[in-house]
Amino acid sequence: MGGVLGTAGGGGARWGAGDGKRGEWLRKVGVGGLPWRSACGHNQRGRYRDGGTTMKIRVLVGLLLVTLVAGCNKGVDMTPAMTAWQGMAATVTSFEQMNFTSVQVPATVSETFAVGDPIFDFGGDGTSYFRAYALPETSSPYVLEVTSDRVQYSCAPCTMGTLMPDVLLLDTDKKPIRKIALSEQIVSQAGDKLRRHVWATVPPETGARYAVVYTARASVGRKETGFVKGGGGVAYAAGIFFPLPSGPYYSSTGMPIGPMRFVLREPGSEGN
Repeated sequence: MGGVLGTAGGGGARWGAGDGKRGEWLRKVGVGGLPWRSACGHNQRGRYRDGGTTMKIRVLVGLLLVTLVAGCNKGVDMTPAMTAWQGMAATVTSFEQMNFTSVQVPATVSETFAVGDPIFDFGGDGTSYFRAYALPETSSPYVLEVTSDRVQYSCAPCTMGTLMPDVLLLDTDKKPIRKIALSEQIVSQAGDKLRRHVWATVPPETGARYAVVYTARASVGRKETGFVKGGGGVAYAAGIFFPLPSGPYYSSTGMPIGPMRFVLREPGSEGN
C-alpha cells in the first residue's frame, strides 16, 4: 500500500509502505515524523493535522501583502513620457532660438523636465528636452552644479528614476565650446528624497557665456548604483578594521523627465 506525505500546499511525495530506506531518509531530513494518511480508497491528499496553524499563516501573509499593496506609492506614470521620448523630434532648431535664463553666483534655479517641453537635437547625443542659462561675466572661477531628485515611477516592480543630465557650454555667439566633464555623481539625503549631484569648475578662460542642460539618449535607461553620502564608519572583525560605505545603498535608472536644479556656487562652498 502506498501513502502520501502531506505538504503545506496540499501536494505529496509517495513512497512504498515497506521502503525502510526511504522512511529512514525522510526521518533524517526532518519530515519523517509528519503525519500522513493512506491514499488507499481515498481520492484526496494528506494535509498537516494542524490545519489551524497553516490557515493562520496564510491569513497573516495575505494581510501583509494587502498592507504592502495599499501602502505602496505607485509614483509617477512614466508610460506617456517614454512614448513621447521614443518619438521625440526637435521643436527648436538652433541655439539662438532657445530661451536663456540669466543666473549669477550664487544661484539655484529649480526646474522640471516634462513632456511638452522644447526639444533640441544634440547631434550624437540625440534629441532631448533642455534648459538654457546665460552665465555671468566674471574673472573668477565658479562651480556649476546640476542636481536631480530620485522619483518613484512604479510600484510593482518598484522603479526609481533620476534625470541624469549633461551640460553643454556655449560661447558669446552661442556656438558650442564643449560638453562639461562633470564629476562622478554623489548622492545625498534631501528630506525624504535622494538627490544626485554632479558638478564642474568653470574657469574664466573657458569663455563660456551660456550653458544648456539636457539628457543624452544613452543616459535614459542607464543604471546607477552607489551609496548615499553621510554616515559611514568603521567595523572591526577578526582583528581588522573595515571602512563602511558612506550610507544606505542607492540605485536608480536614468529617465527623460524629472526634477532638477541648476546651481552656481563659489569654489569650496558646499552644494545642497
